[in-house]
Amino acid sequence: MSPAARLGVSFSPPAKEGESTSAAPQPAPVVSPGPVTQGTVILEPYLVTTPRVKLTEKEILTNKGRLALAEKEQITPLYRLTFGPLSQLAAYYFDWTSILGGWHPNSREAMTLYRQDERLKMLDEMDSLIRLETISDPKVTKQFKRIRFGADLLSR
Repeated sequence: MSPAARLGVSFSPPAKEGESTSAAPQPAPVVSPGPVTQGTVILEPYLVTTPRVKLTEKEILTNKGRLALAEKEQITPLYRLTFGPLSQLAAYYFDWTSILGGWHPNSREAMTLYRQDERLKMLDEMDSLIRLETISDPKVTKQFKRIRFGADLLSR
């Protein structure tokens, strides 16, 4: 089965080299970097004109990296050595099936605190945008207060 058939793309080349099957003017031929075999579909070059998105370190973290950052930023050394293991043992006592999850004494608390911190940052950013909007139009203050209250409830 050809690649074009697997992708569900129909492609019919012109009958002769200089002949065109459509009334629209054809773009300049694209030179292939390698040999063209039967079933190969060559598309027109696509030029991306939008600027690149700048990502921060926190935006490209994996779940494992986010957990390591949360444990580093949110959990104190005293908690890490005392209360974290005690809370893990308490979780084993109250739900013995949690033993199957392994020994992760600080990960739940760290991720909870990390998510709460991120939530508060987003709500703070929303508050600053609302303050800017109410400066220009004080009539919409009640509407923005309702939106802010709804965002606070939904983000919990």
